[in-house]
Amino acid sequence: MRATAIVLSLAALVVVGACDSFSPTAPANGDLEVSPSTAAIAAGGSVQLTVIGSDGITITEGITWRSAARHVVDVSASGLATAMYGDGTVSIRAFVGAASGESKVTVLSACASPVPLEGSPPPQPTSAQAFEVRYAEGTNAAERTRELAQRLGFTVTETTANGFIATLTPQQVNSLRCVVDVAGMTYV
Repeated sequence: MRATAIVLSLAALVVVGACDSFSPTAPANGDLEVSPSTAAIAAGGSVQLTVIGSDGITITEGITWRSAARHVVDVSASGLATAMYGDGTVSIRAFVGAASGESKVTVLSACASPVPLEGSPPPQPTSAQAFEVRYAEGTNAAERTRELAQRLGFTVTETTANGFIATLTPQQVNSLRCVVDVAGMTYV
C-alpha cells in the first residue's frame, strides 16, 4: 500500500513538473503567425498584435517587435501598434529567435484629402513632435491659431507670418491635416 502511494506521488510530481515547464514554441526558423495579419486603424488609434507558436498557442515572451516606419505606426514591446503621424500601410514584424512573422497595419486618414506632412519625420517618434503649420493665403493667422489651439488643446510655441509652431500629439496633427485653411505642415 505504501509503495503504491509513493509511486502515485512520484507520478504526480512528474506531471506537475512537466506542466510547470510547458511553454508555446516558435519554429526553429521560418515563419511565425502574427495576428491579426492585417489591420486598419484610425489616426491615433491602436491595435494589439499577438504571435502564435508552431503548436498553435500564443507566445507572450521573448518577442522583439519592429515597425518599418515608426513615424507612421510605432509598436511597443508588448505588440501594441499605434498610429503616430500620417497615413499609409506599414509592415510590423515579430521576431522570436530566428523565426519571424508580419502584420500589415494601415492607418486610415481622418479626412478625404489630408494636408501632406513635409520634411523629415522624427527618427524616434514620441507622443508629441514640433510642427510648423502654415495657413492658406487670406487666412487671419492670429485669430485662426487662437481658435484651433483652444479647440484642439495645444500651446503655440511661436507665431509666424502665416501660421505657427507648436508641439502636437498625433491626434492633433491628424485633426489639423483636415482643417480647410491649413495649407501645409512641416516637421520642425
